[in-house]
Amino acid sequence: MNEEPLRIGKIKKAVEERLEIDIGDDHYVYMLSEALDAFAKAYPETYLAKLEGLREVLSHPDFIRYEDKAIILDRFYCNKGKYSIVRLRIEKHQKWLFSSLESKSFRFEERDSDALRFA
Repeated sequence: MNEEPLRIGKIKKAVEERLEIDIGDDHYVYMLSEALDAFAKAYPETYLAKLEGLREVLSHPDFIRYEDKAIILDRFYCNKGKYSIVRLRIEKHQKWLFSSLESKSFRFEERDSDALRFA
């Protein structure tokens, strides 16, 4: 069965301008049903929250780049001294499609925390 892809968000015009690329007429990012099924299987308890996280990275990236015909968007988070980087990769086929999601977490040691102070 060939189902319609899920529209997960929109690439901001500012991203297109900053990267100096032509996104095309359709600024939306889609997830194919096969990718959505794999996503739900990998994260059965949290996949809906992770989909919302994808939308947040797409709408509020901290860093962006274009490489190998893909847009890569990074978002940084901090919660109780634990830092996370969430990386969303989207690729252009006939439409812009979700390609992958990575997340890495790290914690600064107490002795390293002085390096984060700006005062």
